[in-house]
Amino acid sequence: AAANRLNWRPAYSQVMAVFMMAAMALTVYISVQSAAVEQKIVRAVKMSLGISQSGDFNNPKWDKTKKDILTLTKDAVTINTHYRKITPMVADEFAKWGDWKNAVWIWESVAISRPYVVAIMSNIARGYAQMGNNEKALEFLARCEKLQPKAASVRSLKVILMSRSGKEAEAAILAKQYLDEGTYDFDLVNATYVLSMRKGDFDTAIKSLEIRNRYWANLKNDAFLKLGAIYAARKEDAKALAAFKSAVEETPEPNKDAMRKQIPPAYLARF
Repeated sequence: AAANRLNWRPAYSQVMAVFMMAAMALTVYISVQSAAVEQKIVRAVKMSLGISQSGDFNNPKWDKTKKDILTLTKDAVTINTHYRKITPMVADEFAKWGDWKNAVWIWESVAISRPYVVAIMSNIARGYAQMGNNEKALEFLARCEKLQPKAASVRSLKVILMSRSGKEAEAAILAKQYLDEGTYDFDLVNATYVLSMRKGDFDTAIKSLEIRNRYWANLKNDAFLKLGAIYAARKEDAKALAAFKSAVEETPEPNKDAMRKQIPPAYLARF
C-alpha cells in the first residue's frame, strides 16, 4: 500500500519546540511548588508536635511559634489547595490546645478537596460544636451520616450533638444502644457515662467505665474512682472498697496523695 508523504514544515518544528519547552517549564514549576508546600507543612507539623510534647502548650512562650505555624500552613494552602497529605495533623494539634477556630479552618481547607473523608468532616462538626455553633455542627453531621452512618466517630458525634440540643433523654437511649452494639470511640464512652449518670442508669454507667478501662488503660485511676462512687451510692460496699483501692493503685506515685483526698474518708480508713 502506498504511504502518503507528511507535509512537514520547519515552522511546525519551531512550534513543537516552544510547546515542549513550555510543558517542561510547567512541570518544573509544579515540582518546585509541591516541594515548597511539603516543606512548609512538614515544618508546621514538627513545630506543632514540639509544642504538644512540651506538656505546657498553653504557655504564652509558644504564642509566636503558633503564629509561625499558622503562617506556614496558610502559605502552603494558598500555594496548593489540594495538597492534603499531612495538613490535618496541624489542625489536630490546634484542637488539642483548645484552639478550635484555627483547627476548624485548617480541617475545612482539607475538606475542599477531600469531601468524602468522614474523619475530617466529623472533626469539623466537633469543632463547631465546641465553639457553640450547633447549626454548622449539625450540617457536617448530616454529611457524615450520608457517608458512613455506622462509623463510631459519626455515632458519638450524633449523641453529643443531640445532648447539646435539648434531646438528652433521646441521646442517652441512643448511646446505650451503640454501646450494646459494640460501636463506640472514646468520646461516645465518655458521653454514655455522663448521660447515664444524669439519668440514674448506673448499670450503663458502669459498663461505659469498664469499657474505658479495657481500651484506655491510662485513665484507669479516674474510672475506678468513678466506679467506687457508683458502688458506694448503690450500697455495694465490697465493690466500692475494691474500686477505690484500685484507683489509688493505678495512680502514679507523685499523684497518689491527691487521689486519696478524693476518696470518702470512711473507705480510705479501711485501706
